[in-house]
Amino acid sequence: NHIVNIRVGDAPPYQINKNGELGGISVDYMKIIFEKYNIRYKLVSSDGYSWKQALKSISDKSGIDILLTAKITDERKKNMLFTDNYVFSPWVIFTRDDFSFVSSLDDLKGKVISIENGFVMQKFLKKDYPSIVLKTTSKVNPTQLALKLLATGKVDAYIGNLTTGSYIIKQEDFYNIKVASPTKYGIHKNAMAVRGDWSPLVCIINRELRTMSNEQKDKIKNRYFNVKYEYGISFSYLLKWILSILMISSITLFIVLKINQHLKRKVKEEVEKNRQQQLLMLQQSRLAQMGEMLSMIAHQWRQPLNSLAMINQTIVIKYIRGSLADKDIEYFNENSNKQIQNMSKTIDDFRDFFKPEKEEFEFYINDVIIDTIDMVKPVFMLNNIEIIFEKKEKMKFIGYANELGQAILNIINNAKDALIENEIKDKQIVISLKMDNENIILIISDNAGGIPVNVIDKIFDPYFSTKEAKNGTGIGLYMTKIIIEEHLNGKITVSNDENGAVFKIELKLNN
Repeated sequence: NHIVNIRVGDAPPYQINKNGELGGISVDYMKIIFEKYNIRYKLVSSDGYSWKQALKSISDKSGIDILLTAKITDERKKNMLFTDNYVFSPWVIFTRDDFSFVSSLDDLKGKVISIENGFVMQKFLKKDYPSIVLKTTSKVNPTQLALKLLATGKVDAYIGNLTTGSYIIKQEDFYNIKVASPTKYGIHKNAMAVRGDWSPLVCIINRELRTMSNEQKDKIKNRYFNVKYEYGISFSYLLKWILSILMISSITLFIVLKINQHLKRKVKEEVEKNRQQQLLMLQQSRLAQMGEMLSMIAHQWRQPLNSLAMINQTIVIKYIRGSLADKDIEYFNENSNKQIQNMSKTIDDFRDFFKPEKEEFEFYINDVIIDTIDMVKPVFMLNNIEIIFEKKEKMKFIGYANELGQAILNIINNAKDALIENEIKDKQIVISLKMDNENIILIISDNAGGIPVNVIDKIFDPYFSTKEAKNGTGIGLYMTKIIIEEHLNGKITVSNDENGAVFKIELKLNN
């Protein structure tokens, strides 16, 4: 007997309030759920309810019944209920193409930054970076105004949500804006806030969000992101970033920008031949170039970046103590170059990831395993994790060595996270390599306690993650399955034994 009042704010593409039209990804979710259960609802424009007024209204049960995106806090839990988090996007730094190199928020000290008034990022920046000058926007369409200030040169940067920022940049043609760097604030998560006496409605929404298929979710998102995008890699910029790697904490998002520039030139060439063919190519490459590329490169670069940071820190400490020796410099030179080469190879691998024509070559699987272990060894040693490789006879294979290395890296990274999270005393990962009549068999096991039975069948699904609290993307094992089964013509399975998870990779001997 209720009509549910749903506030629609201005946070595209999740909430769109433009020229009296109310919509967005979150609104589409609610329409599907409410219409399935015949729940009556009314979309209420945020023009009549500021954010503070909306929070008070839902707390008082006096008008607004649902806020589509809200951060879960202990204070808000006192007066309202929350669904599961269902909106995830990283906090990033946006700058103009002509702006100087930016690797982190520390590079913006003394600069003018646009930010939405009252948003949580304003609070973070005031507290952690008082030397940054904040220029706030508080009118209608605050995020659009903040990005317009950046595009027109009135501010030096904008800090915000990657998904929302990217959507507005496309819609408003702010093509002089780029993603410069991630921030230390990780992933922006939001749930739906529901008035405090409607717990059954929260249960209904959660049930539908959890059971909604990835195809349904992608269909909703594609309504708002099915826009022409042009991507590419600029190798001059790429070289510059690789040479600067030792000085920065994370530059993953920068690669997406570089990809944009090269493909942009390629697309323009194709326009002259056949415009319809160009549009089709853009549609087909969009998934790989946007979401997949970003998540996969981030997943693969995290470990080498950590290793580089540790190597740098060791050299600095020894220098300060006056104990820096020639052998330390040799170790630094050898290992830092190895990490940079691995990261450079990762870029090349991902650039070619979805291309049908790639050159296969002969390699030893043993060497790939050893190289992968060497890459992560500093970080694993720091966390007291022992990696045991039971080396047998050398086993030759024809295929893509780098991709096999990435698959192994994904699995041992997940094992590392599980060992740390479960606080295992004697942390251990065991890798064994053997052969039967038909296959080379690679087994990777850990003693982290295993994968919960209720999710073990889903871990290879795209965007499924058991690591929400640690910002898991759910893309690593999905990518691993693609590499093993589609690129290497193999098979990958997972099970539990008495100690933990056991991943089994089978590669055909006739390769």
